[in-house]
Amino acid sequence: MNIDWSNPTYVTSQIFITLAFLLLGLTYLVKGRLKILIIVLLSYVAFIVGYSLLSAWVGLWMSIIMMACNITSYLIDRRRKRKDKITGLDWAMLALWTSVMLTATIIVQDGFLSWFAFFASFAFMYSLWQKNVLVYRLLGFVVGICWIVYNLTIANVMGIVSEAVLLTAVLLGLVIYIKKEREKKTANSSANSSTKAS
Repeated sequence: MNIDWSNPTYVTSQIFITLAFLLLGLTYLVKGRLKILIIVLLSYVAFIVGYSLLSAWVGLWMSIIMMACNITSYLIDRRRKRKDKITGLDWAMLALWTSVMLTATIIVQDGFLSWFAFFASFAFMYSLWQKNVLVYRLLGFVVGICWIVYNLTIANVMGIVSEAVLLTAVLLGLVIYIKKEREKKTANSSANSSTKAS
Protein backbone atom coordinates (compact mmCIF):
# COMPACT_ATOMS: atom_id res chain seq x y z
CA MET A 1 0.00 0.00 0.00
CA ASN A 2 1.14 3.54 -0.73
CA ILE A 3 0.77 6.55 1.52
CA ASP A 4 -2.69 7.85 0.72
CA TRP A 5 -4.38 10.02 3.35
CA SER A 6 -7.52 10.14 1.20
CA ASN A 7 -7.90 6.35 1.43
CA PRO A 8 -10.08 5.39 4.43
CA THR A 9 -8.31 2.03 4.75
CA TYR A 10 -4.91 3.71 5.00
CA VAL A 11 -6.17 6.29 7.51
CA THR A 12 -7.76 3.55 9.63
CA SER A 13 -4.48 1.58 9.57
CA GLN A 14 -2.63 4.64 10.87
CA ILE A 15 -5.19 5.15 13.64
CA PHE A 16 -4.70 1.55 14.81
CA ILE A 17 -0.89 1.81 14.61
CA THR A 18 -1.01 5.03 16.66
CA LEU A 19 -3.32 3.37 19.18
CA ALA A 20 -0.88 0.45 19.47
CA PHE A 21 2.01 2.79 20.30
CA LEU A 22 -0.08 4.78 22.78
CA LEU A 23 -0.98 1.54 24.56
CA LEU A 24 2.69 0.56 24.70
CA GLY A 25 3.47 3.96 26.21
CA LEU A 26 0.74 3.40 28.78
CA THR A 27 2.61 0.35 30.10
CA TYR A 28 5.20 2.69 31.64
CA LEU A 29 2.48 4.23 33.80
CA VAL A 30 0.91 0.98 35.03
CA LYS A 31 2.10 -1.17 37.91
CA GLY A 32 1.71 -4.92 38.06
CA ARG A 33 2.93 -7.44 35.52
CA LEU A 34 -0.54 -8.78 34.69
CA LYS A 35 -1.91 -5.28 33.96
CA ILE A 36 1.11 -4.55 31.78
CA LEU A 37 0.63 -7.86 29.93
CA ILE A 38 -3.03 -7.08 29.22
CA ILE A 39 -2.14 -3.64 27.83
CA VAL A 40 0.69 -5.13 25.73
CA LEU A 41 -1.70 -7.74 24.34
CA LEU A 42 -4.22 -5.01 23.46
CA SER A 43 -1.43 -3.10 21.70
CA TYR A 44 -0.60 -6.22 19.66
CA VAL A 45 -4.28 -6.52 18.68
CA ALA A 46 -4.12 -2.91 17.43
CA PHE A 47 -0.88 -3.69 15.54
CA ILE A 48 -2.53 -6.76 13.98
CA VAL A 49 -5.47 -4.68 12.73
CA GLY A 50 -3.16 -1.93 11.46
CA TYR A 51 -0.83 -4.35 9.70
CA SER A 52 -3.72 -6.27 8.14
CA LEU A 53 -5.10 -3.01 6.70
CA LEU A 54 -1.65 -2.29 5.27
CA SER A 55 -1.35 -5.87 3.94
CA ALA A 56 1.86 -6.11 5.97
CA TRP A 57 1.76 -9.84 6.60
CA VAL A 58 5.14 -10.34 8.27
CA GLY A 59 4.38 -7.55 10.76
CA LEU A 60 0.96 -9.07 11.39
CA TRP A 61 2.37 -12.54 12.07
CA MET A 62 5.19 -11.20 14.24
CA SER A 63 2.53 -9.45 16.36
CA ILE A 64 0.49 -12.63 16.71
CA ILE A 65 3.56 -14.66 17.65
CA MET A 66 4.80 -12.03 20.11
CA MET A 67 1.38 -12.12 21.80
CA ALA A 68 1.78 -15.86 22.37
CA CYS A 69 5.41 -15.40 23.41
CA ASN A 70 4.44 -12.78 26.01
CA ILE A 71 1.69 -14.98 27.44
CA THR A 72 3.97 -18.02 27.80
CA SER A 73 6.74 -15.87 29.27
CA TYR A 74 4.33 -14.46 31.85
CA LEU A 75 3.06 -17.92 32.81
CA ILE A 76 6.58 -19.35 33.12
CA ASP A 77 7.88 -16.37 35.12
CA ARG A 78 5.01 -16.64 37.61
CA ARG A 79 6.29 -20.08 38.65
CA ARG A 80 9.96 -19.13 38.59
CA LYS A 81 11.82 -18.67 41.87
CA ARG A 82 14.90 -16.95 40.43
CA LYS A 83 14.23 -14.52 37.60
CA ASP A 84 17.91 -13.69 37.04
CA LYS A 85 18.94 -17.17 35.87
CA ILE A 86 18.46 -18.64 32.38
CA THR A 87 17.12 -22.19 32.55
CA GLY A 88 16.70 -25.06 30.13
CA LEU A 89 13.05 -24.09 29.73
CA ASP A 90 14.15 -20.58 28.72
CA TRP A 91 16.38 -22.05 26.02
CA ALA A 92 13.53 -24.27 24.82
CA MET A 93 11.11 -21.33 24.63
CA LEU A 94 13.68 -19.20 22.78
CA ALA A 95 14.20 -22.01 20.25
CA LEU A 96 10.45 -22.60 19.89
CA TRP A 97 9.47 -18.97 19.31
CA THR A 98 12.45 -18.33 17.03
CA SER A 99 11.51 -21.29 14.85
CA VAL A 100 7.84 -20.22 14.77
CA MET A 101 8.84 -16.66 13.79
CA LEU A 102 11.24 -17.93 11.16
CA THR A 103 8.67 -20.31 9.66
CA ALA A 104 5.98 -17.62 9.53
CA THR A 105 8.39 -15.16 7.90
CA ILE A 106 9.49 -17.67 5.26
CA ILE A 107 5.85 -18.37 4.40
CA VAL A 108 4.51 -14.80 4.20
CA GLN A 109 7.53 -12.62 3.35
CA ASP A 110 7.44 -10.70 0.09
CA GLY A 111 11.06 -9.69 -0.29
CA PHE A 112 14.20 -9.09 1.73
CA LEU A 113 13.00 -5.87 3.36
CA SER A 114 9.97 -7.63 4.86
CA TRP A 115 12.47 -9.70 6.89
CA PHE A 116 13.18 -6.61 9.00
CA ALA A 117 9.97 -7.30 10.94
CA PHE A 118 11.44 -10.71 11.81
CA PHE A 119 14.82 -9.20 12.74
CA ALA A 120 13.11 -6.62 14.97
CA SER A 121 10.86 -9.18 16.67
CA PHE A 122 13.69 -11.65 17.22
CA ALA A 123 16.02 -8.97 18.62
CA PHE A 124 13.26 -7.74 20.94
CA MET A 125 12.44 -11.27 22.12
CA TYR A 126 16.13 -12.02 22.70
CA SER A 127 16.66 -8.73 24.55
CA LEU A 128 13.91 -9.68 27.01
CA TRP A 129 15.14 -13.27 27.29
CA GLN A 130 18.76 -12.53 28.20
CA LYS A 131 19.64 -10.89 31.54
CA ASN A 132 22.28 -8.23 30.71
CA VAL A 133 20.97 -4.63 30.96
CA LEU A 134 23.53 -3.20 28.51
CA VAL A 135 22.69 -5.88 25.91
CA TYR A 136 18.98 -5.10 26.42
CA ARG A 137 19.58 -1.42 25.77
CA LEU A 138 21.81 -2.03 22.74
CA LEU A 139 19.28 -4.41 21.22
CA GLY A 140 16.59 -1.77 21.73
CA PHE A 141 18.53 0.34 19.25
CA VAL A 142 18.67 -2.58 16.76
CA VAL A 143 14.94 -3.22 17.22
CA GLY A 144 14.09 0.43 16.49
CA ILE A 145 16.21 0.57 13.32
CA CYS A 146 14.71 -2.70 12.03
CA TRP A 147 11.13 -1.53 12.64
CA ILE A 148 11.83 1.79 10.90
CA VAL A 149 13.18 -0.06 7.83
CA TYR A 150 10.14 -2.37 7.81
CA ASN A 151 7.71 0.53 8.26
CA LEU A 152 9.36 2.38 5.37
CA THR A 153 8.74 -0.63 3.11
CA ILE A 154 5.03 -0.81 4.02
CA ALA A 155 4.45 2.99 3.93
CA ASN A 156 3.52 3.05 7.62
CA VAL A 157 3.99 6.74 8.44
CA MET A 158 2.80 6.55 12.06
CA GLY A 159 4.99 3.49 12.61
CA ILE A 160 8.03 5.38 11.30
CA VAL A 161 7.31 8.47 13.42
CA SER A 162 6.57 6.44 16.57
CA GLU A 163 9.63 4.24 16.16
CA ALA A 164 11.81 7.31 15.57
CA VAL A 165 10.57 8.78 18.87
CA LEU A 166 11.19 5.45 20.64
CA LEU A 167 14.63 5.18 19.05
CA THR A 168 15.51 8.63 20.40
CA ALA A 169 14.39 7.51 23.88
CA VAL A 170 16.43 4.30 23.54
CA LEU A 171 19.55 6.25 22.56
CA LEU A 172 19.04 8.68 25.45
CA GLY A 173 18.55 5.78 27.85
CA LEU A 174 21.69 4.07 26.52
CA VAL A 175 23.79 7.20 26.98
CA ILE A 176 22.46 7.72 30.53
CA TYR A 177 23.08 4.04 31.39
CA ILE A 178 26.67 4.11 30.08
CA LYS A 179 27.35 7.38 31.93
CA LYS A 180 26.03 5.93 35.21
CA GLU A 181 28.06 2.75 34.77
CA ARG A 182 31.23 4.80 34.21
CA GLU A 183 30.47 6.86 37.32
CA LYS A 184 30.03 3.64 39.33
CA LYS A 185 33.35 2.29 38.07
CA THR A 186 35.09 5.56 38.89
CA ALA A 187 33.55 5.60 42.38
CA ASN A 188 34.54 1.95 42.95
CA SER A 189 38.08 2.61 41.72
CA SER A 190 38.37 5.59 44.07
CA ALA A 191 37.04 3.55 46.98
CA ASN A 192 39.46 0.70 46.23
CA SER A 193 42.37 3.14 45.98
CA SER A 194 41.46 4.70 49.33
CA THR A 195 41.21 1.28 50.96
CA LYS A 196 44.61 0.16 49.62
CA ALA A 197 46.25 3.44 50.68
CA SER A 198 45.10 3.02 54.28
